[in-house]
This record gives sequence, C-alpha cells and structure tokens, in this order.
Amino acid sequence: MENGEFRKTMSSIVNSPEYGEMIEKKKAKEEKTAARVKVLAVSLAAVLVIASVAAVLGIRFLGGKHPVDPGDYPKDLSTEDGDSKESEGYLYNVVNADWPVYKTAEEIIDASTNIFTGVVSDISFAVIDLKTGKKVDSAEEGAASAMLHTVYTVTVGKMRKGTVAEETMICKIGGLKGYKETEQAELLIASGLAADGSAPVICVGGDDDCTVAIGQEYLFCTSSTAGDFEHIINPWQFAHRLDSENAKLIEDSIHCQYKTLKQQSEDFNCDGKTENVEIVQMDTEDSLPVFILKATGAGEKTLDLSLSCYHPQWNSFSLCTVDGKYCILQYCPYTNQGISNYTFVVYAYSETEGFYAADGMSVSFDRNGKDPLPVDSMVSFAEKLNNYLEGSRILISTLEGKLLTEGKIPEEVYSWADEYVSDTGLTLREKLSLCGEILYDRYHN
Repeated sequence: MENGEFRKTMSSIVNSPEYGEMIEKKKAKEEKTAARVKVLAVSLAAVLVIASVAAVLGIRFLGGKHPVDPGDYPKDLSTEDGDSKESEGYLYNVVNADWPVYKTAEEIIDASTNIFTGVVSDISFAVIDLKTGKKVDSAEEGAASAMLHTVYTVTVGKMRKGTVAEETMICKIGGLKGYKETEQAELLIASGLAADGSAPVICVGGDDDCTVAIGQEYLFCTSSTAGDFEHIINPWQFAHRLDSENAKLIEDSIHCQYKTLKQQSEDFNCDGKTENVEIVQMDTEDSLPVFILKATGAGEKTLDLSLSCYHPQWNSFSLCTVDGKYCILQYCPYTNQGISNYTFVVYAYSETEGFYAADGMSVSFDRNGKDPLPVDSMVSFAEKLNNYLEGSRILISTLEGKLLTEGKIPEEVYSWADEYVSDTGLTLREKLSLCGEILYDRYHN
C-alpha cells in the first residue's frame, strides 16, 4: 500500500463513529498517554512481508510418524496486570501468515535448527529488519523490511539439538495483544513506523498462539538465520511445557535419532570437574551415516561438531594434550578435483567460555600443478599439526572413508606426494619442493 493510501486508511479509521465513541470513553486515559493513539493499520505490504516469513526462515514441511496434539501448547502469558490478557483501548486486526503447521514430532525436529530447554527471563519488543535479522532504531534503516517483533529472552538450560548462546533472544514477528501495549505503541512511534503519530500494532497469529510466561521453563524449537535472534518455527509450536506430551514426544524422537558410539569423560581444564565427550551416529535417509561429536561441560555448554564418510566431509577428532590439559583436535584434509584445503582446529575448555577454538591453521594448494606448491606454508602446517598429533588418540575419524573410534591419526607427511617422488631419504621440504616442480612441469609442458 502506498503512503497516500495508508494515510487514507488511517483517516477512515480515525474518523469512524466507532473510533470516536472509543475516544470519548477513554478520554481520561488518553490525556495521560497522548503520545499513543490506539489504532491499528495493516498495509498490504506488511501482509505480503509476513506471508513470506516462512520462506525467509527456511522452514520446511517434512514427513514423520509421532503425531503431536495441536491443543497441547502453552497459554501462560502473565501481563503487567498479573492476570488479565484482555486488550483495553486498542484496536487489533490479526494477520495470519502462511506458516507451516507440523503434524508430528519428527517434522518439528526437522524444521528446527535448535531445540533447547530454557527459562523465559523477559518479554520485550524491538523493531527488527527482516532481511538482516538485526535490531534497528529507525524504520528508515530497514526500509520496508523493518517491522515490530516480540522478543523472548531465554536463559538456556539443556541443548537437545544444535547450539545457542547461554542467553538467547527469540523473536516473533508482530506485537503481542494484551501485554505492555503502551511500550509497543511508543516504540512504533519512536522508530518512525507510525510516522503520522498513530501506533499501528500488528498482531500476527491469534488466540491459538503459544503464550509463554516470564519465570517459566519450556522446550523451545527455533530456526537460525542471519542476524542476532533465533526465530520461531511458527507461532503455535515454538514452545512446549516440559511436562507436556508434545515435549516428551519431541525429546523421545530426538533420542531415537541418535545412537551412541562412544562416551568419554575427562577433566579438560584441570579444575577437578569432568567434561563429557559423546560420539553419536545420526539416523538419516542417506546410505552414508552422519556422526556428531558432542562435548559438554559446566552449565550444559555444548560443542556439536559433525562429520561423515562422504568424501568432502572426511574429518577426524582426536583427544590431545596442550600444556598438560586435554583438548579436542579437529583435523580435516579436504581435497576436491585436485584442489586441497587442509585445516585443523584445537578446542580447549574453560568454565566461563565452554569449549572454544584456542588454536588452528589451514593451508591451500593445487595438486594439479597449475600453481606452484606453497612449500613453506605446507611444511609449517605439517610441523604444527604433528606437534598436536603426537600422543593424541582418536575420538572418531572418517578419513579416507574409514570409520575409526580408536587408534591414532598418523602424522601429516603429504603421502600423496610419494606417487611422484620415490626417494625416501628426502626431508619433507625437499620432497614437496621436488614434487611441486614435477607437477608444475607436467601441467605447463
């Protein structure tokens, strides 16, 4: 809707008899809060943007087998009045976006990037740019894609799928009927979304939406995209009471998708407390399995890393020691069509940060011979990696397509170069230099 049409719509609402009667009835209240004119205007552009949210968030509709109860979702909202959820003095026109509805626990799990328990610590509102997923102070910053959102701040408990911050903000497009309406109206005016002094409060969804209460704990199902917020999978199924049948179905279905291959506990930071490492195999429809390393420390801070037997995802995780402390070493020598990128990352642990990337290195080179081999970089990479590999032991490895959960990753000597250089008495630098010359000559001559 163009600005002129928007203003005509606003004018027709404001000049209507119903609106005049409402103003008269609420005159005393209006005098105290003159900044907020309580009307709703929903433009066609807003409806179209909202209808596209499911596509923006990448939500999929897939099959499953454990049916969920459509009526078993929380309606727990506590308002500033402590009891009433009724809206006083505001006109609302509820917009229903084209959200997918998930019929089974498996569909909910598949649609969710992250699933976790958490306690709601705050419910607030923000103007967020739908394209960037970032909060904006002025509607002009996000142009037509800036819209009011409800934001749930959650103190995260246990992760069930994926990884989120210890304090996570979940956003839901639109305002919230019956809750802090003054705050919503003033935010819209301040941001410029209500440029003519009116306060168009757009409410997405309806009475069937999940309404969660501050101080209560739920199982949350969210979708991650670019930006600073987690997104709801839909307005009705993003939160589940922990004692609900739906939460139990989701938890059980997640557990069934994973088969534990290996568990190990070590004191990573020498503080007398053990951290747990678990290797699980995830059931997939593909013929090749996917494996996940889950390392969990204090406060349920979890590191989730995946690997597969499929060639581009050949990977390995080993337990190594650095300065007397255990670390997790991830090593991935990736090669595709003769172009190689070898990478390693060392994950250390601290009680404040959880598992974090403490060190790492990568090197790229062309085994086809088009470009000279970066011998110095390759030797430096191998020397540093081999220092970590010395004394390490495998947690899980799919290098060369072989699944291993025991043993040791051999030191990196770029054994593929032995195909071109047969002299075993050469140093690694000499071998790579000679191999690079041979490959370069073959490609260019």
